[in-house]
Amino acid sequence: MKSGVTPVDVAVGLLVPVIVYLLLAVAKFLRKYWRRFRVGWQFPSLPYHWLYGNSHLIDGYLGERYLSMTLEVVEKHPHGQSFWLVGFMPCTVLTHPATIKQLLKASTKKSLDYDQLRPWLGKITTSLLHFQYFRRRIYKATAFQQQLVPMIFRRLSSALQLCLATN
Repeated sequence: MKSGVTPVDVAVGLLVPVIVYLLLAVAKFLRKYWRRFRVGWQFPSLPYHWLYGNSHLIDGYLGERYLSMTLEVVEKHPHGQSFWLVGFMPCTVLTHPATIKQLLKASTKKSLDYDQLRPWLGKITTSLLHFQYFRRRIYKATAFQQQLVPMIFRRLSSALQLCLATN
């Protein structure tokens, strides 16, 4: 009787964790994809094909036909719509400032694209994210200044008198 580890046992022992990891990675991807897909369904869109989405409207480039159809959708639904790159990949387009403002105010993690847009959006828009912080900071700054202003004023006046006395 042979008691040893066979190559089949080693192969199974090494492949089972790899297969489990791959299955978990695929499940995570599908879950993330399904969430995006559901968001795309919630927004109105141009008529799309199940396989190639709105690509048939582009005609190889973003032409007048696509632009006129997009303007019709924006007039009907001014807050946002979805554009389907292919039949299973929605791209949500927000077109109303109030909707975008609410999205920027949200405390959720922003994408990497947001950091590139920050200089273009300006300081006012990005400060919406930290409105609570700034409001608290103003209250603290006011109290801080009320305590220090008399002391700073006394020192500046004594320095000014010293400068006038030396002239």
